[in-house]
Amino acid sequence: MRICIQKSTGKLIEMQSAATEGTLIQNALSAGFSPDDIEEREITEAEWADPNAPWNKPTDAELQAQAEAKRQALFAEYDKKALQYQREVRLGVAGAAEKLAAWDAYAEALRAINDTDGWYKDPQWPVKPEV
Repeated sequence: MRICIQKSTGKLIEMQSAATEGTLIQNALSAGFSPDDIEEREITEAEWADPNAPWNKPTDAELQAQAEAKRQALFAEYDKKALQYQREVRLGVAGAAEKLAAWDAYAEALRAINDTDGWYKDPQWPVKPEV
């Protein structure tokens, strides 16, 4: 099989199992890629399936979208817990204020997680309260 990759990123532009040499280069040029930034080559099935190959790794944009989706899901869980404990505080349930405070601290840690550049590459998620 033949692949055409973008040299600057290592990302796959195109793969064809029976392409003739030069076909993928022409396709990439037609798609607007710079001739200096593309490479076409023959690879084996094992190379194609290698999970560490650049074409099999998610882009930064994909990693960021995945991490942000998880972050929003964790905020939604926090919202449910916060509403529950706010009601319990209003009703005077013992220990509810402490539980609410623990979940509020969790939410603050969740808010701060993206303060660091590149946070989405290896997010260090805060630990949820066990209450």
